[in-house]
Amino acid sequence: MRKKVPILTETVIINAFVDKLNSQASVEIIDELTGCLYSRNSLLAIYNDWNRYHAFCVKHSINTLPASITAVRRFLETESQIRKFASIKRYTATLSLLHTVLNFANPIKHKQVRFTLLHLQARMAGDAKQTHAMTSAHLTQLNSLLKHKNANLKEIRDIAIYNVMFECALKRSELKALSMRDIKSRDQGYQITIKHAAYKLSKRANDSLLQWLSFAGNDDDLPLFRAIDKHENIGLQPLDDSSIYRILRNASDLLSLPGNYHFSGNSIRVGAAQELSKQGLKVREIQSFGRWLSVAMPAQYVGHVATAEKEKTKFKVIVPWQ
Repeated sequence: MRKKVPILTETVIINAFVDKLNSQASVEIIDELTGCLYSRNSLLAIYNDWNRYHAFCVKHSINTLPASITAVRRFLETESQIRKFASIKRYTATLSLLHTVLNFANPIKHKQVRFTLLHLQARMAGDAKQTHAMTSAHLTQLNSLLKHKNANLKEIRDIAIYNVMFECALKRSELKALSMRDIKSRDQGYQITIKHAAYKLSKRANDSLLQWLSFAGNDDDLPLFRAIDKHENIGLQPLDDSSIYRILRNASDLLSLPGNYHFSGNSIRVGAAQELSKQGLKVREIQSFGRWLSVAMPAQYVGHVATAEKEKTKFKVIVPWQ
């Protein structure tokens, strides 16, 4: 979501921030510059993008801010040799943000930079790979591996996460937001409510969740899934993104999948969409089940490429050239 970051107007303050970015850039400085409106992960991404751009400018003795059209084009073309187009687009978003906040002319809007981006997009088409899906077959194997009488607390929590995420097509933010009050016990098992939609769990998912709850308790004010320390003490805070990433990455390690096949934060959601498609649901029904705002991503996940690309064009913004 685009933030309404305050634009600086005082020259002294602008120059001070430019000096800080060039000499002592940090996540905290970027947080201050952007009005403390971004999440920690977003700030880290902006910080890393700035460091790459700054290193490029230092190497080639180029002024960083405000950036010249030539400098931006050279930077993007150089990075395109080792980065995917998605990274190139993110770099332009970061540079655009910094120039806007610092009240500099935005080089990303210039026609020469736009032409460069179009050229790179055409040349690099297809370099992005879809997230590897965690399929129902993978989930069955994980249940066999982790549901045993000597399972430790982390294994009990993780298999409950895999099952609940798969059956509710959860994204990471939804998993983090789940609390005890979102689950209700029914005659035939648990029901989970997500954004006013109710999801009845299968016996397998119900059993794994029940086992986790026997340790996690039933306090309505607590997150459903929480961190576990090395002494098997369950914390009070929800899992963060890095923890969820490690839990999902560990699933691919447990299954001894090939080195280039790793689960990521979106793998279960992709697998859930594909499973629903196999069950006969249409793309619109999958969209509704998984709470997607558009059919673009579920269509892409189940192989309806033409539909996905058509839908994506609705979200593209035409930026005027200078």
